[in-house]
Amino acid sequence: MKEAAGGRWRIGYWNPTGEAECKATNEKFLRRMNGETDSAEKRTAGEAWDSGTNYSANVRMHGNDWTTLCPAPMKDAPVFPASSPGNRYGWGCIIFDTYMNSNISPSVALFKVSGGPTYNYRWSGNTHGKFILGFDYDKTGGAATTMRAVGKECKNKDPDGGRRLDGDRVAPNDTDATPDNREWSY
Repeated sequence: MKEAAGGRWRIGYWNPTGEAECKATNEKFLRRMNGETDSAEKRTAGEAWDSGTNYSANVRMHGNDWTTLCPAPMKDAPVFPASSPGNRYGWGCIIFDTYMNSNISPSVALFKVSGGPTYNYRWSGNTHGKFILGFDYDKTGGAATTMRAVGKECKNKDPDGGRRLDGDRVAPNDTDATPDNREWSY
């Protein structure tokens, strides 16, 4: 039955199940994916499933491991540079945990808040999609630079336009009034 449901990620049960088991499974799985538990380190479907660890032996899950509820910066080393690279020219980026809507202008999705010059904003990735938003910088003047990935403009790749960025990786809370941006300085 799970395989017949299609979609990017599927949950099913080997034997008959009841409401309590389904509720516990969905609660654990979705709280992991929205960053409320496990220190926000299991936001992708594959990480939330965790090879079935701490789920009932009756549960089966399968699909695209990179499936997310909404995009967020990668959990490990999501931005570069993350500290001062010295006074030089270079390349910087933010790396997302899912494929992004690269039809959104990179210079709208990411911009310099303050500091040295930045230019040549661009999406990068692989043959499946774009998940890196990069730029070139000029830090020869030594000024600290702050960058902002714009919560309402950084959206996942989705035929319906995408879901907005969860900048802090915990429980999506972005609205037009309170965008969940991701800022960093180097």
